[in-house]
Amino acid sequence: MERGVDKAPILIYTEYGMPFSCAKGHNYSIIMRMLGQMPLIKLKGAHVPHRKNTAQMAAVRMPAPKSVTIPVVMHIGAPAVPAVKVGDHVDIGDVIATAGGFVSAPVHASVSGTVKKIDTILVSSGNNVNAITTAR
Repeated sequence: MERGVDKAPILIYTEYGMPFSCAKGHNYSIIMRMLGQMPLIKLKGAHVPHRKNTAQMAAVRMPAPKSVTIPVVMHIGAPAVPAVKVGDHVDIGDVIATAGGFVSAPVHASVSGTVKKIDTILVSSGNNVNAITTAR
């Protein structure tokens, strides 16, 4: 790799129309080599019929659920720390859990109500995580 090579990101469009970005330098040469070895076939993709059965219907306002359970882990980072306790009243948008580490994010209430419990729940990844349940 040359010294002083410009490290500004470069946006490259493949023959499939998919953009990706890389820095000029070591990765740039590897990616350019890979692009030269890509097959020259074009995928046709899926063609799904556009059946918009509700297009002519009026919008319906859905009622808020009676209770909501919100996990305090939203990503691969550190879990948020609950900032409320059982019995506290929360409004929509209130912070119910604060960021718990460097890679973390606060969690906000999606409905107004009273905190009913702070417990662990099983999430889709198979992990047990802390969660806050609020009810109207």
